Amino acid sequence: MARGLCGGHYLWGSAGAMPDAQNGSEHRKGTVSMARIAFNPWYPAVKTAWCDGSGEMHSCAGRCEFPGINGGALTSEERVGLAEAYDPTLSHPYITYSPRFPGFSGTTRPKPLTPRLVFGSNSDDNYKGKIVWGEDCTGVRHFDCIGFINYVFNKTSYTRNTDPRYAYWSGDIKGWYNSTSTTEVAKDAPAVPGDILFKWTDGPDKKNPDQIVRTFHHIALLAEDGFVVQAKRSVEGVHDDEVYAPGNWQARRRLVDFHFD
Repeated sequence: MARGLCGGHYLWGSAGAMPDAQNGSEHRKGTVSMARIAFNPWYPAVKTAWCDGSGEMHSCAGRCEFPGINGGALTSEERVGLAEAYDPTLSHPYITYSPRFPGFSGTTRPKPLTPRLVFGSNSDDNYKGKIVWGEDCTGVRHFDCIGFINYVFNKTSYTRNTDPRYAYWSGDIKGWYNSTSTTEVAKDAPAVPGDILFKWTDGPDKKNPDQIVRTFHHIALLAEDGFVVQAKRSVEGVHDDEVYAPGNWQARRRLVDFHFD
């Protein structure tokens, strides 16, 4: 189930919904919308998804291929494409294609990339505030790391059940770590599909430096073949190409059996 979602886009606050659809995780079915097309050279939004699921609007970088257009030299292809994208008379304002992305089903044609400004306080720091060429968001599911976990388990276990004895989801990573719905697993134990991986750092509290607090950063799933399936970083989206290394994660937990009865 999780691997079938590879290719989805990373967007803060989202939990599996396609733009303008109510098909995300049970607790957050919508919240992803397609931005109104804008050709402003300083604020473009062409075929770009937005999400306000966290209470703040974020824009999707669309597995961006060419970051940092602002202040950087453009290729001749990019210059032509950018000029075309800002011409609202064009019926198809796509600006370039990337050989890095797979083609559409049954074809070898790369997916179209369109310009968009990346914004939102929790956006990937590599792209925040920059104009990037991103993959068209039309019909694509969008996730952040916790939204990805919730969506997968909503669809594959009794966490989707509205009965409070079974239902479980958390809006934050800490909730999954502390949940009685999960149990601790040794990080070097044999891989079981759906094991949940956690990353955090312990450090001084900003308001009280004498107090050490734990800040959770990331959550992902472990596949049976030892690869990590995760929604992470704008340039990758949902992917499964990271080999699991126990030392790179702070903890590993497993959804208890009764969720799968």
